[in-house]
Amino acid sequence: MSARPAVGWSGRSALPACLGLLALAACADEPVQLAPRYTPTDSLAVANHPSPAGRAPCRVLLAVVQDMRDDPQAAGTFSERFVHAEDAPAWLRSGLLSISRDTRLDLSDQTPPAAAELLIKVDLLKLYMLPINEAKSANVVIRVHYAGPGALSDEQVYRGAFTSLDWTGAGGEARGAFDVALSKVLEDVDRDLVSRCTAIGRAKG
Repeated sequence: MSARPAVGWSGRSALPACLGLLALAACADEPVQLAPRYTPTDSLAVANHPSPAGRAPCRVLLAVVQDMRDDPQAAGTFSERFVHAEDAPAWLRSGLLSISRDTRLDLSDQTPPAAAELLIKVDLLKLYMLPINEAKSANVVIRVHYAGPGALSDEQVYRGAFTSLDWTGAGGEARGAFDVALSKVLEDVDRDLVSRCTAIGRAKG
């Protein structure tokens, strides 16, 4: 009776290990896709301030979100992979709508124009990631056009950036960095919306 060839532990584990390496090699060339929706970042969340007594939330209409980038797909590189951002307008819109977590504001893209106290149109100017040695830098630049009574009609450019080390090289890490960068922009937009709404309220008496 012939002896059965012995198979050691290393023999049993070699195939899964090789398959894992092949999978990593294949993923290394795949582009990173920007998330279709913004995920709020707890540490940089829009503050949930109580509305002043007897005052209803300021109704803000998000009228337009448009992509003004030269290349609506390219958004830099991450871990030697291209970042694609064709869903950037939807991602940005969902981020702006999250401002309604601030109970002083009722920001929606469904508010009738006649019922809105303030109207905003938003341009996405830049969205990109840059490698910096062993780190990554996510950057977001938008322009907000404010339309309100009298002198309250103007525009403002907002910039948000977040730099952190590369840990895993996974796409989720890049998407999270963009969310943090956008969170910083949203905090500034939230502050300016509240300021403008307060001025509108005072003007109404």
